[in-house]
Amino acid sequence: MKLIYDSRPTSPRYPHGYWYACTGDGKYDAAGPDPLTAITRLLQVLEEALK
Repeated sequence: MKLIYDSRPTSPRYPHGYWYACTGDGKYDAAGPDPLTAITRLLQVLEEALK
């Protein structure tokens, strides 16, 4: 898993930047306002993919 911080204010939802979590192969990804949210969202995406 990769965890990346982008400090650019990309939208009103992320005025101070956002955290981006993705699998090493780039197949699944998720973003959030903090690292824990991004990782949690990525785990939810992976869980759905396994169903």
